[in-house]
Amino acid sequence: PTLVWVAFSLNSVTTNCEIAYRASGISWKSDYMMVLNQDEDQVDFSGWVTIDNNSGKKYENTKIKLIAGDVNTVPQTTPRFFAKTLAANPVSPPAFAEKSFGDYHMYTLDQRVNVNESSRKQIEFIPKASGVNVNKTYELSVSVGGYSQENLKFQSKIAFLNSKDNRMGIPLPAGTIRDFKKDEADKSLEFIGESNIGHTPRDENVTVTTGNAFDLVGKLTAISRTSVSNGYDVTMQLNVTNRSDKPAKMVLILNNYNGDNNVIKGTTRNKWVKINANRFEIRLTTAANETKSIGWTENYRY
Repeated sequence: PTLVWVAFSLNSVTTNCEIAYRASGISWKSDYMMVLNQDEDQVDFSGWVTIDNNSGKKYENTKIKLIAGDVNTVPQTTPRFFAKTLAANPVSPPAFAEKSFGDYHMYTLDQRVNVNESSRKQIEFIPKASGVNVNKTYELSVSVGGYSQENLKFQSKIAFLNSKDNRMGIPLPAGTIRDFKKDEADKSLEFIGESNIGHTPRDENVTVTTGNAFDLVGKLTAISRTSVSNGYDVTMQLNVTNRSDKPAKMVLILNNYNGDNNVIKGTTRNKWVKINANRFEIRLTTAANETKSIGWTENYRY
């Protein structure tokens, strides 16, 4: 690509000019890594910036600033340049400094670097934080309506508070968090799941969904269901079973799409807690090879 400026002046002068323009074909993203400990109550957390340069130009001895946030842009009509992406070439130094910038966050690299054309460059921007406390739970979501379901899957979720007291406290740009755990047999790291996060300020919670738990099963049964002219009455039972060899903290969610027109009453010891008009929750722990039952009635009128 070639940029040409035509300047007009009444007098013949020599002056310095600072030129700013928006280039296309350059992008960046955040990639994070979590390593879960054996007790599954702490992680080591680190982050990398991946810069892809497909602009058709090499940038030598370049100062890099990254703006994280939802910045409004107008679509450009200029052509974009694309080329085959080269293999990643991770480096450890240099490092990024973070600060607030307007409504966004800016990450400034403390050294100048070369960014080759048609290349991908990775730079660490969050040094490893060790011993970050996490809370691992298993989440099962069901809905009202009075219909039976079998082989319901629990989602495995790992959550932590992004705070200084928890060895974090860094604004996290949107990106992908990949979770690993060490195999004690040979000390190798094994991949156990990943998910995307949005832009996350400090002192906010981060939740990573790693996948569906193999040994946890849910079964929803409609014990009885009666239709009336303006709704229905049902009696429901949800059985949750832990087939693993260790306790499991469960979060059960009942999606009540009918709002306050649907009256929900618990019939067993574990009763639904109303979070809002459309969501009820139960939090419980199941022991190894234990099954727990949750019963309730629904009386819906429209």
